[in-house]
Amino acid sequence: MPLKNQNPQEPLEAKITLRVTKKEKEKIAEFAELANIPLSEVIRRCYFGKKLVVNNNDSIVRELRRQGGLIKMLHMDSGGAYSELTATALKEITKYVELLRRQK
Repeated sequence: MPLKNQNPQEPLEAKITLRVTKKEKEKIAEFAELANIPLSEVIRRCYFGKKLVVNNNDSIVRELRRQGGLIKMLHMDSGGAYSELTATALKEITKYVELLRRQK
């Protein structure tokens, strides 16, 4: 069964086998994951000169939230000894998370 394509008049029904190194495959797969598109679509877009847009705001937001959680843990474990610093850091993280969310 052909895969769905952006152009319904031309279904993706032909298959090509391509050999690459493990490192090359990992790089292409990582890019595909960041761009949230299939591996084959990355290769097609590269070959046909189409734009590859990576929106990794989600991964940045996840990391910022993780960092925020660690800062909260530091605050709790220290009994609030760094209250002013942790509050400032959490406000900055919240500000950047909101900024990234609005850019979507």
